[in-house]
Amino acid sequence: MAVGQYALTSLANLKSWIGITSTADDAVLEAAIDRATSRIESYLERKIKQRSYTEWRSGAGVDNIALYQWPVAQITNVWS
Repeated sequence: MAVGQYALTSLANLKSWIGITSTADDAVLEAAIDRATSRIESYLERKIKQRSYTEWRSGAGVDNIALYQWPVAQITNVWS
C-alpha cells in the first residue's frame, strides 16, 4: 500500500522525521499518513493539495461568490 495521491507528506519524510529506517511498519505508517491527511482536510473543511473538482454555487442576487476551495488555479466554466 502506498500513501494516497493527495497525502500531505511522504513515507520517506515521515520515517526520516521520526528516525525509522526499517520497512517493517511501512503499511501502518502509510495508513497513518492517509488518516492524518483526511483529518486535517476535514478540520479545515477544504482540500490542501491542488486537484480538479466541480463546485456548484448559486450566485443569484449576489455580487461575489465565495468558493469552498481556495486558492483557485483555474476556472473552466461559469453558467448563469
